[in-house]
Amino acid sequence: MAERCSGALPRPDAPGRGRAGSRTWTGEPGEGHHSSGEPGSHWVDRGRAPQKLFGVGFCAQGGGPAAGYDRTPDSADPRAAFIFDGIAADEVIGDFGLKLGGAAGDELDRADFALGTPPGTLIVATTRGKHDDSYQRAVEEVEEMTATAGGTHSEEVRSDMTYLERPAGGSVFSVGSIAWSTSLPYNDYDNNVAKVTGNVLAEFIRRHSGSAP
Repeated sequence: MAERCSGALPRPDAPGRGRAGSRTWTGEPGEGHHSSGEPGSHWVDRGRAPQKLFGVGFCAQGGGPAAGYDRTPDSADPRAAFIFDGIAADEVIGDFGLKLGGAAGDELDRADFALGTPPGTLIVATTRGKHDDSYQRAVEEVEEMTATAGGTHSEEVRSDMTYLERPAGGSVFSVGSIAWSTSLPYNDYDNNVAKVTGNVLAEFIRRHSGSAP
């Protein structure tokens, strides 16, 4: 997977960057550190990128049309079989939605092994190459403004659906998009986004309860 443009990962002891990165608000000077003296700001700036925990992390956002996911070769892995139970191998996941017309939109998250996506993580579906230039890479991922940071140019602008298993027996399923929930009720919940969601919840409940829900 591709690395950040800077090529270097942030140090865990790096100063806070309260006024940097994609955000819905801007902190005032001095707010880059907590009252404890610890640096604040994005988790990635603390050396704790969300990819390490969830497999994916925020990478782009936009307000244009959303997209559906194409399954990848990883989706045929036996470990991921339960996710796509009842769904055809060539079926696009979520090419519909009540807000932007698709399940992958608004804010996108992708897997990135350079930022800590655990080895062995399955990238079972992706929207690589399916977003227009209204979707731009997150500010924290680019060092200067460029015409190639949009969805039609950059493969980093995408949503990845991932599945990973933890050593202690836990598992994490991520869809990599804030718009996923807007596709759930489409066609009175008779759709493949609701099917995938139900498959995953049923399997996770089964594993921890010892029986099907």
